[in-house]
Amino acid sequence: MSMGHGRPFTQLPLDAGESVIFTDVNGTFHRSVDFAVAITDRAFYLWRYLFPFRTYWERVPLAEITEVTLAPYSRGGWKVGLLCVASALAISFPFLIGQAIVGFIVVPLVFYMAFVGFKSLHDRTTLIVCTLHRTVTYRTPAESHALLKQADRRFVIRLAAELGTRGIKVINRIEHEDQPCAAGDAR
Repeated sequence: MSMGHGRPFTQLPLDAGESVIFTDVNGTFHRSVDFAVAITDRAFYLWRYLFPFRTYWERVPLAEITEVTLAPYSRGGWKVGLLCVASALAISFPFLIGQAIVGFIVVPLVFYMAFVGFKSLHDRTTLIVCTLHRTVTYRTPAESHALLKQADRRFVIRLAAELGTRGIKVINRIEHEDQPCAAGDAR
């Protein structure tokens, strides 16, 4: 199979003699960084990015992978709630002292931000790669569009299936790829 086109696959740090077997990328027009994977005859590579601009390939040798688990993921809502409360206080406090009308504008805006934030964290998918020495966890990005969440889930399911063809045990806790998951699933 040919290696993926362009970035990030041009930066794949292959060992001497290592050949690429599988590549996949799942980017959308509104994401600033694509997420991509590559499988070679020796390793599994996961394209990672650190906020804001540092990107790198994380290498996991295939011989060290003991199992791969697919699971729904819907955690992180408390962080969004805390951020919304903090931003509401920071934005509105100076204005509420002098102008009560600003509170009528800021409070609905904060509730809307909280709604979008909670919606984007719900129904994500996580891939847990257990190795002999560590656990590598990949979660699909926060997304508020249901169709894009389903596309992200199908991307992770394809990846797990490809790892399964390499003789790695795959545990699938997702019943259907398009089915929403229950809140609080996954570890």
